[in-house]
Amino acid sequence: MIPDTDKTIAAIATPSGRGALGVIRIAGPSAISIAGRMLKLASGKPLAACPPQSVRRADAVDFEGQTIDDVLVTVFRAPRSYTGDDIVEISAHGGPITLRKILTAVFGAGAHAAQPGEFTFRAFLNGKMDLAQAEAVADLIGAETDTAAKLALRQQSGSLSKKVLEIRETILGVLALIEASIDFPEDIGDLDTVYCFGELTRALEAIQHVLKTADAGILYREGARIVLAGRPNVGKSTLMNALLRVGRAIVTPIPGTTRDVLEEGFSLRGIPLRAVDTAGIRETEDPVEHIGVQRSREAINRADLVLLVLDSTTGWTDDDRKVQEAIGSKPHLILWNKAD
Repeated sequence: MIPDTDKTIAAIATPSGRGALGVIRIAGPSAISIAGRMLKLASGKPLAACPPQSVRRADAVDFEGQTIDDVLVTVFRAPRSYTGDDIVEISAHGGPITLRKILTAVFGAGAHAAQPGEFTFRAFLNGKMDLAQAEAVADLIGAETDTAAKLALRQQSGSLSKKVLEIRETILGVLALIEASIDFPEDIGDLDTVYCFGELTRALEAIQHVLKTADAGILYREGARIVLAGRPNVGKSTLMNALLRVGRAIVTPIPGTTRDVLEEGFSLRGIPLRAVDTAGIRETEDPVEHIGVQRSREAINRADLVLLVLDSTTGWTDDDRKVQEAIGSKPHLILWNKAD
């Protein structure tokens, strides 16, 4: 559903919780007039008199004219703003009560509640960014590693869009030559098939490169789920603790110590990963352990990669074979543990 861009929208633009500062963003054709109704500038001038891209001190007031907070107000005039609309950003003290009261006053002055992502959607509609750049905004906000943040920032700057545009122009250029040679053969002459083939080959190579980097981008953005599987007492929990570099899982020499799925996040060379320790898979009459085994099988089904952990002191066993059968066609690596 395309939002009504004639409406002026507002929302708290900073994360929930307590902080030194919180920001309320107002965007739309009436942003300045709406903000002017609930802000009293220290200078006594109306907000509409403030020059573009300027900051002023003000009191935010409620319906009864009572001061809510001492704030700083930044005015951005269209089209030189994030969304391309007039924007007013109110920087207040970051307590949730204060921010909610200011936002209520903004709504009372005539603004509508912004939908999730609506500021960026308006930026797209107003030509401030394309779809790839809009997606990169969400990726940058949600980045879990430095590498993921760098990749998102690169895409937001338009690097992907530039590559796609170059590919498009190459293909359109070849298409134009083909059509011209058909429509005006006496003027254009024979089609230079060698040139056209070379240009299309170059475009195809560029497309394949973009697709290859897209797979890597998905991995850095979404990460991967790695499940440690195996029969009891092969050292899955020890390996889990080694990956995390902290004693997250309980380790004992007693088989069946892990009865449930244990999950924790970590980063490896800039890739966000989720390590999942599971109960040892075996036939058991213990009802609690049986539930743990079932959850282990479910975790394997949801895994991006399974690490099949084996005990090098006992070698390959029938129980190991059964675990490998449970893994099936899932991508997996076989690790021989206890080599020390």
